[in-house]
Amino acid sequence: MSIISANSGSWIQGDVSGVSTNHRCGVSHDNQTQTPKYEYQLYLRYNLESATQLAFGGSWNKGAGAINNHHTLNDKLATCYLRLSATHIFTAAFQAELALGRDLSVEKGVKQDSLLSVRRSIIFDEHTHKSFTRYCYLCEENTNLHSIQRIMRSYFS
Repeated sequence: MSIISANSGSWIQGDVSGVSTNHRCGVSHDNQTQTPKYEYQLYLRYNLESATQLAFGGSWNKGAGAINNHHTLNDKLATCYLRLSATHIFTAAFQAELALGRDLSVEKGVKQDSLLSVRRSIIFDEHTHKSFTRYCYLCEENTNLHSIQRIMRSYFS
């Protein structure tokens, strides 16, 4: 479940995810469940021009602790981070994003002192999406992420 509220230069998002109970965990078939994970994001956006935007913001997430036979394993996550990003739309179907950031605090996880992320997005129109779906079905190589990446590279090159 996700809730997004957007204004003319900022957006707020809240996200909650949950997991059902696993009734056959381990050799002794224990009951294992997980508490919900909550994530809140706040970003401020500035459009340099119609195709380029800068954003600054952060996120806080907490939860996802495991419970085994009604006993908590004390492994809840808690992370707070900041990000600065730049996004540019090159064509109607292609955009790229560069993000820099760092984790401010991390509980029960790996702390990233610095983060550099480069993301490329290809947006499908209706015709391309139908063709790509048909192509994936014919290849029958959609069993894992590496196969899908291989298919996409061969399809778009």
